[in-house]
Amino acid sequence: MPHAGELIAGRYRLESLVGQGAMGVVWRGRDEEQDRVIAVKLLEESVRSADSSAWIAREGRIATRLRHPNAITVHDVVEHDGTPCLVMEYLPSHSLGALLDERGPLPPGEVARIGGLVASALTAAHQAGIVHRDVTPYNILISHDDGDVKITDFGVARAVGEGTVTDARQVVGTPAFLAPEVASGESASHASDVFSLGSTLYTAVEGHPPFGRLEDNPYALLRRAAKGEVTPPRTTGPLADVLVLLMAREPDHRPTMAQARQMLQATAEGKPLPPAARTVPAPGAPPVIAPPPPAAAHQGGRTMMLAVRRQLSLRPMAWAGIAGALLAGGVVLGFALSTTSDDETGSPQAASDPSSSGPATTTTAYSRKVTPSISAPPETEESEEESQAPSGPGGCEATLRITNSWPNGFQGEVVVRNPGGAPVSGWTVSWTATGGETISSSWNGRLNRNSGTVVVSNEGYNGTIQAGGSTNFGFNGSGEPPASPSVSCTAG
Repeated sequence: MPHAGELIAGRYRLESLVGQGAMGVVWRGRDEEQDRVIAVKLLEESVRSADSSAWIAREGRIATRLRHPNAITVHDVVEHDGTPCLVMEYLPSHSLGALLDERGPLPPGEVARIGGLVASALTAAHQAGIVHRDVTPYNILISHDDGDVKITDFGVARAVGEGTVTDARQVVGTPAFLAPEVASGESASHASDVFSLGSTLYTAVEGHPPFGRLEDNPYALLRRAAKGEVTPPRTTGPLADVLVLLMAREPDHRPTMAQARQMLQATAEGKPLPPAARTVPAPGAPPVIAPPPPAAAHQGGRTMMLAVRRQLSLRPMAWAGIAGALLAGGVVLGFALSTTSDDETGSPQAASDPSSSGPATTTTAYSRKVTPSISAPPETEESEEESQAPSGPGGCEATLRITNSWPNGFQGEVVVRNPGGAPVSGWTVSWTATGGETISSSWNGRLNRNSGTVVVSNEGYNGTIQAGGSTNFGFNGSGEPPASPSVSCTAG
C-alpha cells in the first residue's frame, strides 16, 4: 500500500489518506511542479488486474474530456507500480448522501439549487458525448467552505469512442436511482441521466428514493425501477413539477439536461418555469451499448459487498468499486431479471366520461389531509379520515387526498382499489375542479383533462389491478386545493 511521503510519477507527493473503499483509496497530495493540492485515486493492490487497470484508465480518459466548474477535474492519468491512477482536483467536501444521512431531507429550494448546478455540469458532459450513468447522492460533492457543488465519479460513464470490457446484458448503476429503461436492460442514454438526476433530487427532498428504501433487496429495487411506478412525492412543493418531468417513465417524455438545468435554476430562484419541451436528447447523443464493470451486488469474482447500514441511511449497501473508490459505487447485475408481472399487463386506456353508460363506475369520498411524511414512502392503506363507497362487480373505487400545499399550489394522491373478486383491466378516475384549480402534472397516471372535470387514466404498466389490489397516482396543481370533490372511478 502507498505511504505518506511517497512520490507518484515523479511529481505527485502523497500526504494523507482521505478515503478508502473496497477497491480503491484516495489520498490528499501535492503537485510539486504546479505547487497545488491534489487528490490521487489508486487501486488497492488486492484487486489490481488488467481489467481494473483498464477501467481506471478509461475513467481518466473520459473525465479529462470534461472541464466544468461543477465537475471534479481530472488533471492527469499516470502509472504507479504498473497500475494507472488518477490525479484529480481536491475538494474538502462531503457528499450529498452523507449530508442527507446526517441532516435528513433538505428544503426544496436548496435541492433545486444543487440540482441546477449538477445539471449544468451534466449538460456539458452530454455536449461532450459523455453519459454519466450513475448519478446518485454519493456522487455529488458539496464543499465544506462555500457550499459549492460538483459531480464526480465518471468511472462507469460511457463516451463516444470508448470501448467496454463486459457484455451488453448487464445493468450498471445504483438500482434505487436507475431509469426504468436501464433497469429493464435497455441502453443508457442522456435521457437516463436526466431520470437519475430526478431520482437523486427526489431523495434529497423526500428522504427516500422514488422506488423504495435503499436497504431493500437490490433485485427488488431493480424490478421496481423497471416497472417505473414512482412513489408520489409528498414534500417537494414547487419543485414537484420539475421532478415529475425529469422522472417521466418514457425517455422521450423527459426534458434534455439543458432544459432540466433551466427549470431547476428557475425553481431555485423562485421564478416561473420556462417552457419544457418533452423531447429526446439532442441529436447525436450516443446510446450506451455495453457498460464497464463496476462493483456488483453479489459476492464473488472481483466484487465485494460492504456493511449494511439501516434506518434512513442512504448507504445501507455501500457497493464500493473503482468507479466509486471513495464511497458507494454502482452495481452491476447480470441481466437475468424478468420485468413483467401480473399487474403490468394493462394497456393505456382512453379517457371516458364517468357519467356515460358503460363499465362500472364508483363514486368515493374525498379526504383532505395535509400531513406529508418525509421519513418513509407513503402508505398505500387508507387513513381513518378516508371512506369509500361500495363498488359493484368488476368496478373500482378511488380515494383522493391532498398531501401538501403551498401558496397557489398543492399536491395530491389518489389510491385506486379493486374491491372485487376478479382483476380490473384499465381504469379512469375523474373529479370536478370545484374552485377553478388546474392540475399541472401527474405521475403514475395519464392526465387527459386538467381543468373543469379532471380525468386521469392508467398508464400501460399499472392498468391491471388484481382482485383486492390497488395502485396509486399523484398530481400537482395550481390554485387552491379542491374543496371536497366527488371522485369517480370507472373500470375498463
